[in-house]
Amino acid sequence: MNQLVEYLGLFLESSILVSTVTFTRKYWWVNIITILILLGNSLTVVTAINNAKYQLESGLNHISFFGSTLLISVQIEIAFKQLSYCISRKFFGKLFYWVQELPARKFDDIFGDDPQNIIQRRRKYSALFFVIYNLDFITTATIFVFRVILGSDPGRIWQKIPFIENDNHPKWVASLHAYCFSVIGVVTPLIDCPLVIIGIQIMGFLDIIYGAIQHLKKEEFVDQYHKILKNVFELHCEFIQVLNDFNNATRFACLFQFIGSMLMFLSTFSLITIYPKDVFMYQNIFCVFMQLAFFCLFGQIIEVKTDKICEELYQTNWYNFTQVDKKNLLLMLKISQRNYCMKAGGMYPINIYTLFQIIKLAVTYCTLMVTLLN
Repeated sequence: MNQLVEYLGLFLESSILVSTVTFTRKYWWVNIITILILLGNSLTVVTAINNAKYQLESGLNHISFFGSTLLISVQIEIAFKQLSYCISRKFFGKLFYWVQELPARKFDDIFGDDPQNIIQRRRKYSALFFVIYNLDFITTATIFVFRVILGSDPGRIWQKIPFIENDNHPKWVASLHAYCFSVIGVVTPLIDCPLVIIGIQIMGFLDIIYGAIQHLKKEEFVDQYHKILKNVFELHCEFIQVLNDFNNATRFACLFQFIGSMLMFLSTFSLITIYPKDVFMYQNIFCVFMQLAFFCLFGQIIEVKTDKICEELYQTNWYNFTQVDKKNLLLMLKISQRNYCMKAGGMYPINIYTLFQIIKLAVTYCTLMVTLLN
């Protein structure tokens, strides 16, 4: 597991490098991957737009048209996330360094091994998430490839080479689909991993603060309340700084995630409406849902955990504190009462309510679109 976590850190760094289209001498293979990804993304956009245009001009094939709009939506999300990562590279560098240094962090002996155990568990969760999340998207992309290669229905061809007649496509365009779908299956989860993995570490750090506050409720630590409170205050201030950096790093990425998810939900819901018996369409929408749900779920958890810390501070044995410690506790309570949460674009809170709102809007617009096209 430790070796897997080390590989995870390497993938986390390489995903940022790939996402920002940054060439590096340290990892030569990242340069090759970057070129292949840029080529695959460019081909996907051009051929998908060309096919959507073709379907609108000549008798509309719904599965091909909405398939193309889905590919376009994915590429819009990827492109703008890459741009946002590039803009926020400084904040990602700070956060990535913070995540790397956590396992070697020395906490006060009062807390025992609890902080290190929490950090190790969160690293295992990160590794598990990385494997499952990437495997799901890669599996979905692989199924797409086989359906295109083995399928006999030309209407399932979602990409069209410009200036080439449609009748000439089915013979060799399958290789283009295989390449483009493979790129999407690798890049889509890869650019999400830095955000979610760092979010997992932040949640673990909140658990460390929560555990430290519990010591302020125990009578056996009454002589060390001043020291514990000082540690809690420092950890809480560090959390606020880390969360601010995280929001600065992800504010545009999360906003583009919402826009991209809205478009992808619109396309996949339209496909399910027209082809409700196609089981694979439900696998496709599961990937779209999972991509958005992780962000909203983590935003909700962080919000709940910060509120819980405020509640726990109220329940400490404050009456045993010195006068100075009581003043410090009041300051901490005032700080903790602020609404700490993830925000998209620095404005919109990211939580479960946001997830339901996006799905609701997508279903509404999907109904209107299918009705108009029919």
